[in-house]
Amino acid sequence: MKLYVPSAEYMLALKCYSARFGKSKDLEDIIYLIQHLNIKTFSQAIDIIEKFFDLNALRGEVREFLLEKLGD
Repeated sequence: MKLYVPSAEYMLALKCYSARFGKSKDLEDIIYLIQHLNIKTFSQAIDIIEKFFDLNALRGEVREFLLEKLGD
């Protein structure tokens, strides 16, 4: 049996793409992954997300959250 594990970069992109605000842990997970990947700027986060998803599909509230947390 083989076990496949997604990369931390992919998990960050997926969490940002599908983030639900409110009762979910998505925002906590995003913060953890940002720290784990040592991301310091909004541009670094966007570069990772762009590897996996179309940035036009990224919701505005997620962009605002990343800008607030990371700045640029």
